[in-house]
Amino acid sequence: MTNRSQHEEKDIRYHAATAHDYDAVVVHPRELANEILFGEIDAAIPEGGRMLDLGCGTGHSVLRFGQRFDAVVGVDHSPEMLAQALAKLESSQSKNVVLLCQNLFDFIGSVTTRFDFITAIGCFHHLQPETLPGVLRSVSNILRPGGRVLIADPIRVDLSKQPAEVAEWNAASVAMGLDFASDEEEADEAPLDHAALTDALSGAGLVPVAEVRGWELFPHVLPPSEEDRREITRLHRAFGSSGNVLCTVYRKP
Repeated sequence: MTNRSQHEEKDIRYHAATAHDYDAVVVHPRELANEILFGEIDAAIPEGGRMLDLGCGTGHSVLRFGQRFDAVVGVDHSPEMLAQALAKLESSQSKNVVLLCQNLFDFIGSVTTRFDFITAIGCFHHLQPETLPGVLRSVSNILRPGGRVLIADPIRVDLSKQPAEVAEWNAASVAMGLDFASDEEEADEAPLDHAALTDALSGAGLVPVAEVRGWELFPHVLPPSEEDRREITRLHRAFGSSGNVLCTVYRKP
């Protein structure tokens, strides 16, 4: 097994400390915007066969897409995050999901199963950038021919060019009042470089299928109101193409 780096140890400590609050602070405020974003690439997502979710965290992606597949594996290195995921899966009575507590690099480097669909949502921006090409080559190796990978992560943009309407909307959103109860030092993470990601995907022998971008947009109340839904949809359609969140699907020939 690979020895944990200081980078990974810090990430594990941070998610251990924040797991209990993670959905309330991170997942729920983004659900509406993600629903809109993922809806635009829905036709590119396959059905049937095996799904793998890398960095599955509290299980939001497994729950979003898992019902489409016969068998689902979720992998994460945080036992505390996986405990939250397990509780949600038990509540939803999902029977086709297996959760594994394992280092991402170890898993993709040793697994012999081949998958029809692999997701990495909010995962790769936690990695050190120089590791991404090797990770994507390993991801390609465990995809079946014709299989697809979905990546959704923040990307590097000039935030000074964020549309004023987006900034004004978010300034009055629920996100402004949310924070973790823990004061654990934040994990080292950074938005991905879009061009570097595209090059790494191509270098792994994968071909593009669909791509959409959007700004992080947060509702003003939780659960989101109809006004939230209308305005976030409008803002996404007006400004999303320049946004700081990338959602992309690639296929293995």
